[in-house]
Amino acid sequence: MTITVACHQPNFLPWLGFFAKMARADVFVLLDDVQFTRGPNRHNWTTRVRIGGANGPLWLSLPVRRAGAGLQRILDLRTDDQDPRWLTKMLKTLEQSYGGTAHASSVLPPVLDVLRHHGGSICETNVALIETVASLLSLETRLVRSSEQPVDGVATARLVNLTRANGGDAYLSGDGADDYQLEAEFSAAGIGLRRLGFRHPEYRQRSGGAFVPGLSVIDALCQAGIAATRDMLQETRTLPSHA
Repeated sequence: MTITVACHQPNFLPWLGFFAKMARADVFVLLDDVQFTRGPNRHNWTTRVRIGGANGPLWLSLPVRRAGAGLQRILDLRTDDQDPRWLTKMLKTLEQSYGGTAHASSVLPPVLDVLRHHGGSICETNVALIETVASLLSLETRLVRSSEQPVDGVATARLVNLTRANGGDAYLSGDGADDYQLEAEFSAAGIGLRRLGFRHPEYRQRSGGAFVPGLSVIDALCQAGIAATRDMLQETRTLPSHA
């Protein structure tokens, strides 16, 4: 029996592709001990995501405490509470954006509850949100944190070692990861490399305009519903394995 492992940073209220990847894996490693990077040409989904508003997409962002922090691992990130109103504003934005949608009553309460209990750690809140969504979707994938499984190596070598540490004989990569996930390294380790092949499904969105892909999974859950979102994840096709 093949054991498939996938890895990803613990993003903030991630998009459908994140959970499609999780749904196709037996073990999903949350890379919480990698360095948090942010720059003018880099979108960092660890601390922000787009949601669907009545008039089009909106950004939700977690304010990161940066002063004196230097380089930080994701697990060390904390919110900057100089303006403590950010959380109240975020909760209000989510309620205004999705409160009137068909499936909000079964989706929003557990998500908002996690946010209300935010204790300062961005990583802990992100992981709790991911676990909450995975539970809503009835995903049986085992979630582990890389910080709890220290292994040697960097880049592809570390992914190989994390796969081994979790008993995997296949690694599932996202799309567009060819620059750092080298097939030869997986093959040399006797690990099959699979690619997700995610194609974003479309569903009716509240704005009524052209479909906007890449929004938080909350958009699909609130507007299409839990069962329909679970079905959309299953539409993903896993591309052939190489060993």
